[in-house]
Formats: sequence, C-alpha cells, structure tokens
Amino acid sequence: MSDEQLLKDLKAARHKAAHLILMDRVYTPQFACIEREIATIQVERALLKRAKEGVRLGIDDLCPMYSVIKWLHSQSAKST
Repeated sequence: MSDEQLLKDLKAARHKAAHLILMDRVYTPQFACIEREIATIQVERALLKRAKEGVRLGIDDLCPMYSVIKWLHSQSAKST
C-alpha cells in the first residue's frame, strides 16, 4: 500500500471513528491512535520534504540550531 493510500484510508477511518465517539466515548482510544498515525505520516513527509529541498539547494544547515553550533565551534577554534 502506498503512503498516499494509507493516509487516505487513515483519514477515512478517523472520520468513522469520530462518528462512533459521538455515539459512545469507548471509541476515544481508537480515534486517538488514528490521529497519532496520521500525524506521524505528516511529520515524516515534512522531514523528507525539507531533506530533499536541502539536498537540492546544497544547504547543510537544515536544522535551525546548526548555525548556532557552527558559530560556537568557530569561536572555540579561535580561542585555541
């Protein structure tokens, strides 16, 4: 199953689970689990997108803290 199809199926399942919760809160854990799965896929996609963009542009500081770490390293090299 493709990632796109899995996401589509999970969103459909989330919709059904939402209806079930309205009838009985016993389905809340299933709804929460589906929500976590959807969020995981979305986070992975965002990371992959940033990585691809970084490779495409030749950027080595995809992490916001990278520039700070790089600066700290340069400062410690100057002091030695």
